[in-house]
Amino acid sequence: MITGGGTGIGRAVASRLVAAGDQVVLLGRRPEKLADAVAELGPASRAMPVDATDPAALQAALGELPERVDVLINAAGGNTDLVDGAPAADDLKAVRDSWSANFEANVLSAVLVTHALLPRLADDARIVNLGSVTARSGQGSYGAVKAALEPWTSELAFQLGSRGITANVISPGRPPSGADPESGRCHRRGSRHCRQSIVDPANQLAVNIICRDSQVAMNFEIVTGRD
Repeated sequence: MITGGGTGIGRAVASRLVAAGDQVVLLGRRPEKLADAVAELGPASRAMPVDATDPAALQAALGELPERVDVLINAAGGNTDLVDGAPAADDLKAVRDSWSANFEANVLSAVLVTHALLPRLADDARIVNLGSVTARSGQGSYGAVKAALEPWTSELAFQLGSRGITANVISPGRPPSGADPESGRCHRRGSRHCRQSIVDPANQLAVNIICRDSQVAMNFEIVTGRD
């Protein structure tokens, strides 16, 4: 199960999992993007258009989702300020709306989907949440909400560990300004733009790579045990 599976990192993860022989269900808000992804991935994939921040919509979708989930990838989200524009510092309502939008897109979506699927997670299942290096380097509300994923994920690992279920955060860096995520290499290997960290609640592991969606997806595959 992959939220945000129609585009970007979510789609790249889906591609690797399908290539490894898995069946994938792609969740997302944009039916046309999901349809494009399924057309590319083939019969091992199917789409489920749903707003992961809407509890009622998720509840209604449960009847069409698998009864057993071995891997849950929460890749939905992104910096909503890049779409809506950063708020003016003296406009308190706009600041509140900006923070709320980033929290809903990046944290609440993961929390609601995970809680909805907890009863369906198989023993030894894998949960992987998409973080960001901005959790430690700024970028306002986006960095702050990405930071919130880490303690929540750690608590998930603690709660579900007795069943052999693991929960991790993978925190990619961002490509240089204007670079295509599939073709743009970072200017300096190991710079803050290139750094990618795998955060394991039990054992910390850091990895420096170039910032391509496919490279990030490779690390999701490793953490889920599908490499």
